[in-house]
Amino acid sequence: MTPDPELFTATSGLMSVRYCGKELYSPGDPLRGILKKIRTLSIPEQTLLFIPSPLLFYGFDTLLQIVPESSHILCVEYDEKLMALSLSRAPEAYIHSTRITYIRTDAINGVIHTVRASGIWRYRRSCLVTLSNGYSLYPSFYRDCERGVQAAINRYWQNKRTLMEMGPGWIRNIFRNLSFCTESYSAADLTFEKPVVVTGAGESLEHSLPLLKRLREKICIVAADTSFPVLTQHDIQPDYIIAVESQVSNMKDFIGNVYSTIPVIFDLTCFPAIHRVFTGRKYFMLSDFTRCRLIGKLKEYLPSLLLIPPLGSVGVIALYLSSLFSKGPVFFKGLDFSYILGKPHARGTPSHVLTLSQSIRTLPLGYYDRMFSRPLIRCRDKNGNPVYSDLIL
Repeated sequence: MTPDPELFTATSGLMSVRYCGKELYSPGDPLRGILKKIRTLSIPEQTLLFIPSPLLFYGFDTLLQIVPESSHILCVEYDEKLMALSLSRAPEAYIHSTRITYIRTDAINGVIHTVRASGIWRYRRSCLVTLSNGYSLYPSFYRDCERGVQAAINRYWQNKRTLMEMGPGWIRNIFRNLSFCTESYSAADLTFEKPVVVTGAGESLEHSLPLLKRLREKICIVAADTSFPVLTQHDIQPDYIIAVESQVSNMKDFIGNVYSTIPVIFDLTCFPAIHRVFTGRKYFMLSDFTRCRLIGKLKEYLPSLLLIPPLGSVGVIALYLSSLFSKGPVFFKGLDFSYILGKPHARGTPSHVLTLSQSIRTLPLGYYDRMFSRPLIRCRDKNGNPVYSDLIL
């Protein structure tokens, strides 16, 4: 059993802490080194200052003087015993300060949830500052927390930029697609009786085509729109198609379509021409992409409207809907997290066909150079073979 933290008087007369065989502050002068570190800090506006294991809050009076009003201090404690000690000895002014949030958690998601709940839009960046040696007890947890917080902040602003860029088009498409709702059905009415196979457009889909043909009568195939031409080129007719792309480029997936009566599950934000391409049953839904009065009104006037989380990728949305409506197991293929350089999608998808059509002697793979336009991550697949991924995947 782990012993309780031990308080003792340092040489300078201040209290210090000993725990798990470690001195959590300097046994000579706990405050001196902390103040020296704080004075070297340069904290920009709108920064979330991430402080692991604040313990006795030494140096916080000086820290608050240099932290901008637009910034905030997040203190996280992993250890329950250290948290109890901190709450019993730390100044009340810091524990209950509006400029400081103090939580105890052993889950990274708990930290991220706290940041989101406090208003993640207030921050542009996070900064890790250690003011006690409590950090050294659980360094990997605290590092992962800070990385998770920074990733959450980055994701928020990336989504914000996407919303500013794509939002007007989504709104236009919603109004255009509303006219088709009277002749369509709510996606909430769907039920998949057979085992479901969700198909994405990744290269691994190619290897599963023989199996899909062999099991065709026993399964329900839910195809992400970009995987549709791959299936049709092998005489596999999916049971449903998921369409969510808001731009006209999505229509390339349906060139030469010979299965126009396939039911389509479409997002109200998707490109409206989908209704001209397919004549079969259509089921509408809506990605809840932002907080706005329009979505609230749509839900009010269309009580059957299915709102889904803003999942971003059509393949992930297909998987989400299948797990929601299937009475049996759900399998997926082609939702890849890596690719062969120059071949981001399966053979037969519009991007792969375009790559082949643009190939020339000096540029044999049209997309190869584009693969290096963003940082590549070298990793290994499930069989241990080297593959490439990127920050998007």
